[in-house]
Amino acid sequence: MNEPSAAVISESRAKNASRPLCSSCQTAIAWTQGPDSRQLQEDSHVTLPFQPSFEALRESALECSLCEFVFRDVFGGKLRHNGWGAGIEDDPVSYKLHIESEKGFRRGLFKFDWEEALPYPSPNLGNPGSYWVVDSKDIERRAAWKEVDPTFDLRLQTVPEWISDCGTHHKRCADEAVSAWPRRLLDLTSVESLQMVKLIESCTLTGQSIRYATLSHCWGPRTSKPPLKTLKSNQAEHSNGIALDHLTLNFRDAVLVCRKLGLHYIWIDSLCIIQDDSADWEAEAAKMADIYRGSHLNIAAAAAADAHGGIIGVTSLQDPKDRLTSIRYASSPASDAPGTETLVLQAGLGPSEYRQLNHVRYPYLGRGWVLQELALSPRTVLFTAGQMFWQCRECFTSEDGTLWSDKFLSLGDGDQFVSAFDFSTPRAAHQTWNLWVKSYSQRQLTYASDVAPAIAGLIDFFSKELVDTAILGSWKETLRYDLSWSLSWRTLEHPPPPPTRRRRGEFPSWSWLSVLPRGGTSSDGDFELGTQGPYHDDNWSALRVEAWDETWAGARYASRLARSRLVVSTFVRDATLVVHSSGEWRSALQHVDVLGAPGWAGDCFLDYLFPAGSRVAVKILHVNLGVMKAPSSGGFLFSEHFLVVRPADDRPGCYYRVGSGRSKGLVRQEWDRDRGGYFFYDEAHRGSVELV
Repeated sequence: MNEPSAAVISESRAKNASRPLCSSCQTAIAWTQGPDSRQLQEDSHVTLPFQPSFEALRESALECSLCEFVFRDVFGGKLRHNGWGAGIEDDPVSYKLHIESEKGFRRGLFKFDWEEALPYPSPNLGNPGSYWVVDSKDIERRAAWKEVDPTFDLRLQTVPEWISDCGTHHKRCADEAVSAWPRRLLDLTSVESLQMVKLIESCTLTGQSIRYATLSHCWGPRTSKPPLKTLKSNQAEHSNGIALDHLTLNFRDAVLVCRKLGLHYIWIDSLCIIQDDSADWEAEAAKMADIYRGSHLNIAAAAAADAHGGIIGVTSLQDPKDRLTSIRYASSPASDAPGTETLVLQAGLGPSEYRQLNHVRYPYLGRGWVLQELALSPRTVLFTAGQMFWQCRECFTSEDGTLWSDKFLSLGDGDQFVSAFDFSTPRAAHQTWNLWVKSYSQRQLTYASDVAPAIAGLIDFFSKELVDTAILGSWKETLRYDLSWSLSWRTLEHPPPPPTRRRRGEFPSWSWLSVLPRGGTSSDGDFELGTQGPYHDDNWSALRVEAWDETWAGARYASRLARSRLVVSTFVRDATLVVHSSGEWRSALQHVDVLGAPGWAGDCFLDYLFPAGSRVAVKILHVNLGVMKAPSSGGFLFSEHFLVVRPADDRPGCYYRVGSGRSKGLVRQEWDRDRGGYFFYDEAHRGSVELV
């Protein structure tokens, strides 16, 4: 596509000001502005006839400014086919226009695809390119479309518009009354006059209505230069003032963004927490949910791989091939009015950019701490290498407007959107938790000791939403399901060996926190929290919690776990774990033979690596029985969920979890819920087991 300069655009505007559109283009533009366009479902399209022949398109281009663009820039001024099919170069060609309604259609944006069509089946000629079309009345709302190469300051004007729209129309995004403030903030009121920021105690702001921003950023790997930190030795110095030139680039850019947006305070983790004071660190980490929930705006330095990548200057809205073309035309042939304007942008920016919002391109999105920072903040602006993105609790949208969704950006994988705040029913709420935990399991942490603190805010948020008690990442009301979480190591080469002695401060084997962090992607292994039970048509569980307690060295989830104990009563049977293979893809899926139950057929995913050919004496613990209707047979399909445990060498009478699984489906014609419907258990198999 030719790249017009600003002068060319101005010349084109003057030239086209008095030229009306042809009837085909008028029909297309009118359709995007009419009621029919609003009824078009997302990700669907309508097809309209455009021009009956190449000659008709060429002739129309002499009078119609939009046809001129299509003829010259879309099709290059020539036929694109070479007579395939009949072998005759002058085969009759017609032109169609596909108008697609994607996520952005609610903002007056449509994707146009012009197609060269032959009168007979022919090989695909290839898409000459898709184009976003913006109506004139919508242009002023988009800084990204006002100029060919807009400045950062001009583009940043989009953020106050997002904030205003969010505050006016989004009920779920209202500033929250939180129970705890961050202890410290950075005061930015001296930035312009003294070129410095000050570390202040938030208690000095009592009685004021304070709006503060938060910075969500990636510290980077251990090999990166660490960010500027507040330590015991420099806390007083930082309270007197930190020169802008001394700030890490991420921090300096975030400060400047705040000032341009009129915000006077910002919370930055490494500066507002005393990093070498464990008591202060634990106290502030325990308040993470409130810190991010209470922020007015979360600034995400998504394009920076470490603390020194920066925000301003890393974004470049358009690649050279992605330039605006202004189509200016008269509203009618006899009109002397200045004309109506439509802007056209080659559609390579929006979809291609958001699909790259994953941890492969942006390591920031693969960091463990980032999950709760994005999930808890009521509104976030993500600065990427391509453009800004807005995410709040009611929508996700792009700076150029080519993307809009009423859901949350996929929590780690990109290229999809999910409902991450559905607490409408207990089932929906636990699906939400399962989604968060699965995303967390795929993320990286620089320090393994952060595995609980980095999700403590989400645990706190979820427990308040459901009024439920957290049990080391699981929940008291659904523990009988949560215990059967499963983990497939798949391509990971070196899973940890089976546990023998748990070190002080480690998480117990029955908690999924014990096997994290592990990083990777969704293709490196599947992690599922054990909420399969509630998804069945019916379920039954004989598992009961007899005793549970936990003791922390300091703040819950933000300090070291000092002690934990879980005793359950359930059906227990002796079994043999048969390890057929190890070190291969999906090698964690193994077989369990239940002693004295020849009809049993069950597979499990192991949490740990066992040598191939091993036959290990274990016990299986019933967790729950899932029941689904089997329409083909008219009966019921039963699936038994269980844990696989083995004796703990250092704790007589206690057991380590080594895996979880379920029996293969059993079909029965009847289902007596009052009886329970167990096939391999009865009350004689019930026993109490302490898990460690």
